[in-house]
Amino acid sequence: MTIPSVVTSKSEAETSDIGKQFAGQLRRGDIVGLFGELGSGKTRFVQGVCAGLQVDEPVISPTFTLVNQYTGYNGEGRTLQIQHIDCYRLTSIDELIEIGMDEMLSSNDICLIEWPQLVEPLIPDTYWKIVIESGRNENLRTIHIERSFVGGHDDSRY
Repeated sequence: MTIPSVVTSKSEAETSDIGKQFAGQLRRGDIVGLFGELGSGKTRFVQGVCAGLQVDEPVISPTFTLVNQYTGYNGEGRTLQIQHIDCYRLTSIDELIEIGMDEMLSSNDICLIEWPQLVEPLIPDTYWKIVIESGRNENLRTIHIERSFVGGHDDSRY
């Protein structure tokens, strides 16, 4: 299912549902960068993505652990490894290199990265960019979804 590139969410449940729909577009090795201020709904979106990928365990923010790993399944029932990475508390990019971020990003795992702007040098040129903006009221969000191709369009995997 293809969802529009700009979606409005009026609740946490809708943000999760949008993530669940988006999960249908993901393929092995995809990297998703989630941008937005604190409390904007990045983790709620990730929870929806993981629900769409049939993760059957609680999905929580890895703010203090930096990385949570989950097992999910694609539409054909094949196992997928999912890395949920939160870069908010990083003091240097070296911390992620030490825990193997470069290997995660070059693997066939799906990587969901909150606060990716803090580790941009490690992120490949082609990735999904999700920007979540808070709205006028507490629950209103505008979610921008785009496929980012730095240095030109690359459709070799798609």
